[in-house]
Amino acid sequence: MKHRNFKRVLALLLAATMAIGTFAGCTQSGGEESSGTKAESTVSGESSAEASDTDAEEEPAIKATAVSYSKAGKYTTTVTSDKIKLNGLTAENVEVRYANPYANVYTYVSSEETQAASEKNLSIEEALPCKATVSSVVANANGGYDIKFVDKDAKDYVTSRYYMVLKNYNVNSEVNVEFPSITLTSDIESVYAGTEEFRVALTIHDGEFEDDIDIDDLFNGIAFEDTDVEIISKSNKNLTLKIMGTPTKNDAGAYQWGVIGVKSSGIKNGYADIQAKIPVILDYAAFDASSRTIERT
Repeated sequence: MKHRNFKRVLALLLAATMAIGTFAGCTQSGGEESSGTKAESTVSGESSAEASDTDAEEEPAIKATAVSYSKAGKYTTTVTSDKIKLNGLTAENVEVRYANPYANVYTYVSSEETQAASEKNLSIEEALPCKATVSSVVANANGGYDIKFVDKDAKDYVTSRYYMVLKNYNVNSEVNVEFPSITLTSDIESVYAGTEEFRVALTIHDGEFEDDIDIDDLFNGIAFEDTDVEIISKSNKNLTLKIMGTPTKNDAGAYQWGVIGVKSSGIKNGYADIQAKIPVILDYAAFDASSRTIERT
């Protein structure tokens, strides 16, 4: 059972890496499992229906808890098992592997090529050539192990899962990476098309700005593409900016919205850029007969 499960995971990894890329696999795990099952049934000679029934009943030999994304790449996961008694685990017989972050994983590969590649009996070293550094393996009171590891590529290459390999047991488990839903909002609902300068306060949700965030960590676009940005004040949760310049029209000659954003480099444990959209509206003048004044609307 262990050998078949190991082969299925390797076939799944290669097919997923060639077809959709490591990060995209985070949101398409159902499709990856389907590919793994198909490859396995081909190798073992089982029908697809038989393989699916077997996989539905089969529990993994070990389980590893998920980790929260860290830009520093420092993680701790707990490995447990209901099937085998774990003992004697050390940094020498535990590995944490992941797909090659520098591979061209977005090259189109046909389903026939993917299937053929999946049927190769690849070793885990071939399927997952990159290793994180295991820094600590400590037995806990519940019969499991707390394992710390460091991924030096985490800042520049965001992966959605690692694979914990226990070499002395010849078993492995996914270590999924969880990502907070970090968003950005502004304190203004819109700006006028003729505005030449305005201030906006940005608030980050489910995250914090880096302490040393600066102008290089910001970006502006769409209607605000030709404006200049200046930081007025900052804290871990808020940024007050001065936007200088007139909003511009799109290619169709209309005003849409302006974008003000923060790059992942300016966010603590940031894994993607975030942005706030501010609609640009036309100026209208209305005459108030009671006060005999013209007001902007």
